[in-house]
Amino acid sequence: WTKSISSGSLGVAAAFAFAPVGQAEPFGLFAAIVAILFIAVTGILLIADLKRPERFLFIFLKPNFRSWLVWGAYIIAVFGLLATLWGGAALLGIGMSAPLAIAAILAAAAAASYSGFLFGQAEGRDFWQSPLLPLHLVVQAAVAGAGVLAIGAVALGGTPPPPLVAALAAGVALHLIVVAAELWTPHADRDAATAAGAMTKGPDAPLFWYGAIALGVVVPLAVLALGAAGMLPAAAAAAAGGATATAGLLAYEHSWIRAGQAPPLS
Repeated sequence: WTKSISSGSLGVAAAFAFAPVGQAEPFGLFAAIVAILFIAVTGILLIADLKRPERFLFIFLKPNFRSWLVWGAYIIAVFGLLATLWGGAALLGIGMSAPLAIAAILAAAAAASYSGFLFGQAEGRDFWQSPLLPLHLVVQAAVAGAGVLAIGAVALGGTPPPPLVAALAAGVALHLIVVAAELWTPHADRDAATAAGAMTKGPDAPLFWYGAIALGVVVPLAVLALGAAGMLPAAAAAAAGGATATAGLLAYEHSWIRAGQAPPLS
């Protein structure tokens, strides 16, 4: 979830660097600060989760290039460098160049999606073997990034540009489609089906239905629609939609992680 916020903020900001003049403007220093802060939190959480945190340096000193854990560490390092360059350019008032924006988009997509391949290497957990997972993580990053940038635009006294609000709504809708595809299409085996059932009917079902779906999908789409119709202030609707969509992603990730571990290994 923290990695989605980080990669999404920089990736969406970089994408808006190519928007036509007058429709949107690139988000500069704010996006870089969010990206750097949350990728740092991500790194701290990943290292703290190790049984032997002091061995983290082995990823660089004795890398196993068959592991996505190693590739993920390198991707995060490159992403952090590009986020720093983006922030430096914004701080110095330098226009965002097309090569920097393209590199930022690619690094953001890689940082968001590599966890899908990492989970895929946990071969004992069939639910995590979905081929849609890397794509879904990119979609989640786009939702989190657009949501946080919308909140930031309002907090800084502005109004989120309409293309950003549209991107947020489209991301939430696509997220719902992928969730439906992962949970309710036929599964490869009984363990994957059991995990999907645990997510929607098990102990974490309230978190999934009320947190991930109601709070993270229904509420954002509703408030964004009301804002577009002029029934709510546009800025307030965008900020509320961004906040609820991002919070809903946290509920989804928590329930998804736990559901994958529901089937016994033996």
